[in-house]
This record gives sequence, C-alpha cells and structure tokens, in this order.
Amino acid sequence: MSLAASELGFGAEAEMRDRTQMQFVALLARQGAHRFILKGGLAMRALYGSTRLTKDVDFDGESSLSQQSMQAQMPKALLQAARQAGLNGIDVQQTKAGDRSSRWRIAGRTAEDVATTWEVEVSRRGIPPANFIETRPFETPIAYRIPNFSVRVYGPAAMAGGKINALLSLNRSVPRDVFDLHELIRNKADPVPLWISRVPREFLERNARR
Repeated sequence: MSLAASELGFGAEAEMRDRTQMQFVALLARQGAHRFILKGGLAMRALYGSTRLTKDVDFDGESSLSQQSMQAQMPKALLQAARQAGLNGIDVQQTKAGDRSSRWRIAGRTAEDVATTWEVEVSRRGIPPANFIETRPFETPIAYRIPNFSVRVYGPAAMAGGKINALLSLNRSVPRDVFDLHELIRNKADPVPLWISRVPREFLERNARR
C-alpha cells in the first residue's frame, strides 16, 4: 500500500507536491495519454511502492507525440490536477520548448498558505523496445482520495539500466540514483538485457577504473 508523504515523515509542502503530482499523472492516465511513459521517482512508486518522493515528474514520449499536442494538453492537465488537489493561485508556465524535450513549471498555494512548486518534463530522445515497457497499477495513498489507476512505465530492466547509466555519467552525481538502484536490486531487477549487453567493452573498462 502506498503511503502519504506525512505518513513517511515529510512536511505539508512535500505532501501537497506529492498529492498534486499523483493527481496529475492519474488525470493523464484517465485521458488516455498512452504515448507517455512514466520514469523517475514516480515510476519507482508505480513499480515498487518506493518511499522516495520526487521534485519533478518525468516522462518519455513516443515519436508520434508532437510539440503542438503537448502544448495543448499539458497546461490544461496541470491546472485541472492542481485544482482537484486543492491548490489556489495556480501558475503554469512552459519553461522549455525544445525539439527533444519540453518542460512546464506549476506553482500554487494551499488554503493554509503552504506554497508548492514542481516541474514536469517530457523527453523525446527515443524509447527502448516495447518489451521493456509495462502497464502497472498505481496504488495511491488513501489520504489523497485519488482513485487507483494504471500507468505506462519502464520495467525493472529498463529502470535499472537507466540508473547505472546515470551513475556512470561524468556530469551527474545524485544520491537518489543510488537509492533507486538499491531498491531495484533488492527487487531483483536485471539491467543486462537492455543496457550492459549493448555497451562497448572499452566503455565498461574505462568506467570501472574510475
């Protein structure tokens, strides 16, 4: 069972952010957003009920997903989700509109004047084969009053491969990658089919010496 942020020891801002993010992803799922694939922290929640909260919501988009359709859909979905979650003074802005990725920022306040802000990013840099993508049930915390839903998400092999890739990157070093990879390993995720088996041997040897 998924736990609310307050049940995990987080404060009011983190709980409202978590709740609004789930409300947003649930809304997209109900709208039939089948060209979006959830990744990152919320994907870990969908896969394993992870207790790690996330500052952003990240998706990969299929090649058929156009910039125009996202510009029409995302602001409306963010605004609607924020209202359903109980935010006031809502501000939605697109902060990036590139060929390969787009980003939106949402900000608002609760009736108790608790401010929250977070971003959603959609990347269109290509996706792995269909057998590495799953549709999983997303169990929402009872306290959030959001009906459970199903979401497209990367499977364990793809998630683990992505985390290893992030940890080997020279320009990235964040604790959440270690936390997520530990959770994936604990659940017996195997990155070999997607990542390690396709990486040149010299790349692995070079990084092993670091």
